[in-house]
Amino acid sequence: MQACYDNGIFWLNQVPDQKLSMLRESGWAYDEDRNAWGTRHADIAAEWFPKGSDSISLGVLDAYRTKEWNSRLALPNHMTASEVMIRAATPRTQTLRKYQEAGIAALIQDGNKLLADDMGLGKTIQAIVACNVLEPLKTLIVCPAAVKENWRNELEKWSTLHRTYSTAYGRETLSLEAQTIIINYDIFKDHIHALQEVEWDMVIIDEAQYLKTMDTQRTLAVLGTVKQPTLKAKKIIAMTGTPITNMPRDLYPVLKRLDYYGWGNLISFGRQFCGGHWENRRVRGGEVIKTWIDTGSTQPEKLQDRLRSTIMVRRVKSDALPELPAKIRQIISLEPDTKTAKLLKTERGLVQKSDLTYAEYTELAQTLTGEVPGFQDMARIRREIGIIKMRIALPHLNEVIENNDKVIIFAHHVEIIQRLMIEFGYKATGIYGAVPPKQRVKNIYNFQNDPDKRVFVGNIKAAGVGINLTAASVVIFLEHAWTPDATNQAEDRAHRMGQKDTVHVQHLVLKDSLDSYMVRTIIRKQEMIDKIINQKKEEENGSTD
Repeated sequence: MQACYDNGIFWLNQVPDQKLSMLRESGWAYDEDRNAWGTRHADIAAEWFPKGSDSISLGVLDAYRTKEWNSRLALPNHMTASEVMIRAATPRTQTLRKYQEAGIAALIQDGNKLLADDMGLGKTIQAIVACNVLEPLKTLIVCPAAVKENWRNELEKWSTLHRTYSTAYGRETLSLEAQTIIINYDIFKDHIHALQEVEWDMVIIDEAQYLKTMDTQRTLAVLGTVKQPTLKAKKIIAMTGTPITNMPRDLYPVLKRLDYYGWGNLISFGRQFCGGHWENRRVRGGEVIKTWIDTGSTQPEKLQDRLRSTIMVRRVKSDALPELPAKIRQIISLEPDTKTAKLLKTERGLVQKSDLTYAEYTELAQTLTGEVPGFQDMARIRREIGIIKMRIALPHLNEVIENNDKVIIFAHHVEIIQRLMIEFGYKATGIYGAVPPKQRVKNIYNFQNDPDKRVFVGNIKAAGVGINLTAASVVIFLEHAWTPDATNQAEDRAHRMGQKDTVHVQHLVLKDSLDSYMVRTIIRKQEMIDKIINQKKEEENGSTD
């Protein structure tokens, strides 16, 4: 065998046929163009490199054996921004937190990266500012439909590149002239041939856990196969708050696309990290077939070390807690379907008919004084919009619930609350007007103490005051109150004495709806109130009750 080290990869060629199977299962990857086997991992190379290898290769291996290798390769971790030269280009009107600067410093290093920070730590912001530094001319952002508008909003707020943007919708012809294209997973395959024509400087894959199963249409469309990737990309940043949803095997499709030589084939990955083994299993008809089983977990510490020393940047909330505010508020703009768009047009018509602007209409409704023009018609329309909006929001709600231990969802209409509780089944409990007092106490206790009760669905008025729901640090408003006070009260069911985490608040709104304007107004008023009143209060006792 011959061995060498070149550009971060250990290479072996002229491997005897009888050793190929062992080599493959050890985690080496074959390169057809080079007719050689490669790996990025010195611990794997050390087991195979012959003693007569070149001096550079042996020097690298010696460095690994003295533990210098991992320290050189280690990506900046939390709170190391003061030790790393930060080259991020940040808009003058925005401020990055220290851990975000450290994350950006890691993302702009050579090679593809996996940004796996906890929900609420600003992965989107870090990816955008990394682009500011790297200045890609052509960028593709692949994400769930529910966050397409959020990406567009964050780009307008954080990007300094002055690029043209295009957001893909349905099967409409995709404009490849735009420099940054945002597309959701569900329609990716409809535009795959157009996307393959471009050599992308940057591809960002948001919520990469959507690609955890190798042979699904979605994964094959976005990632392609191991030997034939779908997209030509100079750099890829994959983002997820939950890199492993159930088992280590979930990681493999994305890892292999990000770092071909860093991870062997699925069998070798399974043997090392998933308890992989062959079993004889009897199938229908009595036939016994040999089946590969890799649904376990083995050597988790080794897997974490390898991830962190190569491509993964991950900080959990507890790492960044000293830098985080008490609450993080986020607006998620959902794309309305055709039926909902017609209702939104009717909603806008009612506001226009009142001879008031959105701001004036919202202000009048918030004061709750006098008669709001067309309010009965508006209430009926908002109920219809709420029911359809619930259906549009369900994929996002399910994703958040899957990735967090406990979640609170607030709505206004009882019908919507009841439908959500049916949708989430045994996981859900909640409070609305018709729930008796004794049952309310029981439901609160179960949510706080029963690990199986992971979703609390509450009416903003009935469940928005006087109760403690600190088992959750994620609060979602599917529907909204007119006033910031009611919203603050509802938020504070999670942000009370005993809450150890930052409370992440999400407002789900439909694009171009009255809600989308109203929520922005409410958040501005909340921030004003926080600056005047709550800041000192939080410092004194850790609560905003």
